[in-house]
Amino acid sequence: TFYVNPVTCQPAALRSLITDIWTMRDGSWQLRIRHSAPAPAAGAGIASQYSVVPQLPPTLDVKGELSYLATAGNASTRTFGLATDVARQSGPWSTRARAALLTTEADSVTRARAFTATVRQAIRLTERLEVFGRADYARDRFAGIENRATFEVGSAVPVPLPPRHTLTVDTGVGFTAEQRLDADDLRFAVATGTFAYAWTIAPGAELRDDLAITADLQSGTNWRATNGVALSVVLTRLLSIKASHSVEYRHFPVPGFGRTDTRSAVALVFAVQQRPASP
Repeated sequence: TFYVNPVTCQPAALRSLITDIWTMRDGSWQLRIRHSAPAPAAGAGIASQYSVVPQLPPTLDVKGELSYLATAGNASTRTFGLATDVARQSGPWSTRARAALLTTEADSVTRARAFTATVRQAIRLTERLEVFGRADYARDRFAGIENRATFEVGSAVPVPLPPRHTLTVDTGVGFTAEQRLDADDLRFAVATGTFAYAWTIAPGAELRDDLAITADLQSGTNWRATNGVALSVVLTRLLSIKASHSVEYRHFPVPGFGRTDTRSAVALVFAVQQRPASP
C-alpha cells in the first residue's frame, strides 16, 4: 500500500500486489523477476492496478504551523504566529491537543500577545455518537483577557452529507473562570455549540469552517461567538499552505476593548502522519 499518488504526488492510498522471485546463485540470493499486479481486494482486471482505495484514518497526526509578517521603513512591525496540533486515535478513543501563539511587535516593543491551548478526550459510543471532555485555556491581550480557563463535557454527532462534505455538531455544558484586565473577574456556567464543516474541493485541497457559540447560563448578555474559515492546499507529503480568516465576537467585552477581533493569516503547515496497516 502506497500513501502517495506517483502521478500527482498528492496524498492517496493506492494498492498493488508485488511478487518477487529470488534464486540462489553462486552462494547468494538474487532477484530474478519482479511482477506487479492488481491487489485482490482492489477488484479484478488490469485497470485496477494502483487503484485508489479508501484511506484509513491516521492513528497519529502531528501538524505545525508557522506564519510571519514584517514591515520596515516609516513603521517597524512584526507579527509572528506559531501553532501545533496533535491528534491520536486508538480504537474508539481519540485525543486531540492544540496550542497557538500570536504576538505583535511595533518598533521593538511587544504590543499584544495571545496564547490558546485546548485538550479534548473523546470516546465513540456508536457510529453516530461520541462523548467528550474538553479543557481550554486562553490568554488574549488583544481583547483584554488576562487568563481564561474553560472545562466542559458534551457529545458530538456527525450529520450525513454528500461525499466530500462532512459536518459535526458538538454540544456541551461546562464552567468558565475568566480574569480580565481593569475589570471584575467572571465565573459562570456555560452552554456551548460547535459546528465543524469540511469540504474536500479536490485531492489535496480542503476548505474548513468552524463556528462556535458560547452562552453564559447566568447572564443573557455575556455570550460569545467565533468563526474560522481556512483553505489548505497540500504541496508535498510533509508540507502544505493554509490561508485562514477568523472572527471573534464578545457581546460583553472588557471595558476599553472592542467587541470584535478579526485575524487573517497565511501559514506553512508541516504534517507527519502515522497510519495503520491496510486490511
